[in-house]
Amino acid sequence: MEKLFINPHMDGSSFFFPGGPVGILLIHGFTATTVEVRPLGEFFRDHGYTVAAPLLPGHFTTLDDLNAKKWQNWTNAAEDQLHQLLHTCEQVFVGGESMGGLISLYLAARTPHIRGLMLFAPALQSPNLWMAEWLAPFMRHTRPSPLDEVTPWQGYAAKPLRAAAQLYRFQGVVRALLPQITQPAVIFQSHHDQTIDPVSAEKVLEGIASQDKSLHWMDQSGHCILLDPDFPAAAELCLQFVRKHTAPTA
Repeated sequence: MEKLFINPHMDGSSFFFPGGPVGILLIHGFTATTVEVRPLGEFFRDHGYTVAAPLLPGHFTTLDDLNAKKWQNWTNAAEDQLHQLLHTCEQVFVGGESMGGLISLYLAARTPHIRGLMLFAPALQSPNLWMAEWLAPFMRHTRPSPLDEVTPWQGYAAKPLRAAAQLYRFQGVVRALLPQITQPAVIFQSHHDQTIDPVSAEKVLEGIASQDKSLHWMDQSGHCILLDPDFPAAAELCLQFVRKHTAPTA
């Protein structure tokens, strides 16, 4: 029997760390859990920030459950958490890994109150993802992920194809929204990423209308920069970014 999850023993549930008046919303990627954003969440918590990260619908339940979800289910869940932070914090920054980066961009286009974006391997373009549209009516999921128990990542051990088709459609939605995004943004990408096309980061950088934007190449990492050796450097750059763009309070 194929295993359903990689690293099922880890805590991938939604988390909330109360802190100061500046909030950080973190969003995990497709088929993953909050395990991949928890290190950054704990980093910001330790520096006095309020941090929240929702477990997106259909994740860490069953493949059929995720296959039943639409991309709007994921964005709605993130938007609900964003609004809660906006009610409790004076300023909010948003960060996301992979699909979480796309959701962050989507939220920024809809919510100008977001102060800035931290994007980790934003999944704007993925090799062969378009095939999910054609395979989904005939197959439930593809072969298991190449990640193993040694990788400190948690999520499904296979890719649900109907959900993957939703991610493909969502990429098109976000691509059309890029010119509407004006918030400051810092983007992180690895040349060694084998999950998405690294050119995604360059397309986001070129596509958004932000005046303050930068792209950092992290050469000691794969797709999940927040779990890989470049994490300390990325976290420090994120802290500098948030401090730079936090508005003085009255």
